[in-house]
Amino acid sequence: MIEIPGTDNPTAKALVDEAKPEVDAGHFHRAHELLRQATQAQIAAAQEERKLKEQAQRAEDAHMLGAASSTAAEGGVAMTERRYLEAADLFCRAADYIPPGHTSEHGGYLTREAEAPCQQGDELGDNDALRSCAEAYRHALVDYPRSQIPLQWAAIQSNIGVTLAALGDREGETAQLVQAVAAYHAALEEETRARSPLDWAHTQNNLGTALEELGERESGTAWLEDAVAAYHAALQERTRDRIPLQWATTQMNLGNALVALGRREAGTPRFEDAVAAYRAALEEATRQRDPFVWATTQNNLGNALAELGGREGRRGWKRRWRRIVRHFRNGRAIGFLSSGRRRRTISALRSKNSASGKAGQGSLSKRFKPFAGRWESQRAIGFRSNGRRRK
Repeated sequence: MIEIPGTDNPTAKALVDEAKPEVDAGHFHRAHELLRQATQAQIAAAQEERKLKEQAQRAEDAHMLGAASSTAAEGGVAMTERRYLEAADLFCRAADYIPPGHTSEHGGYLTREAEAPCQQGDELGDNDALRSCAEAYRHALVDYPRSQIPLQWAAIQSNIGVTLAALGDREGETAQLVQAVAAYHAALEEETRARSPLDWAHTQNNLGTALEELGERESGTAWLEDAVAAYHAALQERTRDRIPLQWATTQMNLGNALVALGRREAGTPRFEDAVAAYRAALEEATRQRDPFVWATTQNNLGNALAELGGREGRRGWKRRWRRIVRHFRNGRAIGFLSSGRRRRTISALRSKNSASGKAGQGSLSKRFKPFAGRWESQRAIGFRSNGRRRK
């Protein structure tokens, strides 16, 4: 006796029931035909069920995407209210609502989750928030695989570098600066000059500021030599004709690195090159166009001329002292802007459209030091997100 199992599908069940007596009667050809029809009926039913499930899943996904969008909108409101940590939590929840298969939306909310504590750290000096920012960016890398979207991956790496450099600058941690340099180098592996010249130049400039900070903290000249090389690289694309203020601030950064090198070497060539870089910067960074960069550069130019005068002896001082005093007086203009210095600092690091450079601390000190604050990369703690630049 051949056993034919039953089925819950009414059409298939009827066909199976019809096939049973055919089998008993030995009409096997007819039984095969009926059972094949039963099979097709069940396959058709299964396909219909699958289609309904897919429609239901799409509807569910649409609702969850909508929930994520409205939650992110609430996060945007919290950002406007400057409740940045609350905003970060809302963006995190928005990312959690994203259904599988929507990596672009998920990654977008994760980058916004990272940007919120960065804003907190930038505006309120909250270093723990900056640490959260760096960790959130690392988490976001999962949604930006290097093999598939290399430029977006590079943008996230660059933002990690900005955050770590800011932390290293504030906390005096060399390890954080070394990690920042590593992140910038990683970004530059994909963000090449041929592929994305202005982003490449911006990252080179930021790399230079991190290297310079390392060089100022440690003995030797290797870090500072690398910083000078990074600034020179940036200037290959960050040209005066194309983006004059960015060109000027990179010239200012170059001058600072050259002064730091000059202090560790004999002779005056480094200081002379620094003076030339500062003067070039002042041709575009005028008091009217960017008073903060102008005042910073004036002060740092005074420092470089003072160093030159010191190396040249009494005759050098006598020849240069009037210009030194004039530049320091111009540099005093930085005083009324100093309360905004740190904010512009971290800010500029995140937007590749910002003019910046290194601004600093202390003018007429015994040790004539160029201002040390981080300026370039920083007029936009609105980092690049998803490979785009925030305006």
